[in-house]
Amino acid sequence: MPKAPSNTVKVQVRVSKEDADLLQARSVAVGIPLTEYAGTLLTRAFYQREAEAGEEVLIPLVRRAVRAECNRFLDRIMEMMVRNYMEAGTARRLIEAAMVFPAPQSKAFIKELESINWDAAYDDLREDIRGIGDWRALIPPEGEGEQDGHGR
Repeated sequence: MPKAPSNTVKVQVRVSKEDADLLQARSVAVGIPLTEYAGTLLTRAFYQREAEAGEEVLIPLVRRAVRAECNRFLDRIMEMMVRNYMEAGTARRLIEAAMVFPAPQSKAFIKELESINWDAAYDDLREDIRGIGDWRALIPPEGEGEQDGHGR
């Protein structure tokens, strides 16, 4: 029997008979002693588990960072949509007013009309979104809807 390297320590473990037979067959197939083969498997499994433990620490942090960035992105989109609604509503009302009032009008009159129409667009917006409520309520809370620990 070959001598074990000097930097190794013998560790005894218990496995099922089926696993022992499988380990023995595989070690013979690879051409190395069972103790060396099993030791290599155990060492690889240990370091793999350590790497996964690091991922387990990082995954929630990454998930929170992505969620925060998505929330900022959604906020910006909502702000742009509201701004677009307000601008379009005001422009539509000003075009309608231009067809009713004789031209030319003073700049002060046009600015006052713009302010009135902006306020009217805001009132319409409040009425239109009344049924939506808090749009953030449509986003599931963190952890909800996740089947496994990876958000899938």
